Amino acid sequence: MISKAVRISFPLLYPIIVENAVHLNYAVFAFTGGFVGMLLSPLHLCLALTKDYFQAQWGPFYRMLVPLVAMVTAIAVLLLFVLK
Repeated sequence: MISKAVRISFPLLYPIIVENAVHLNYAVFAFTGGFVGMLLSPLHLCLALTKDYFQAQWGPFYRMLVPLVAMVTAIAVLLLFVLK
């Protein structure tokens, strides 16, 4: 299943990702940006329902989530330069 972030952003980013050749590093970075944005959004239904189900507060919830999201972002930035 393709995420909605990919469906919305990739047609706009297509000229950048496929200039004269396919730039996989830009595609990975764009996909990661959409994924990280979805994970951190308090309006995302999975995040809101999980928080409500476990009766968690936003502060401790984000304190656990942000380091993991930072690791995913750091790996994407690393791949951006490695795949270049």
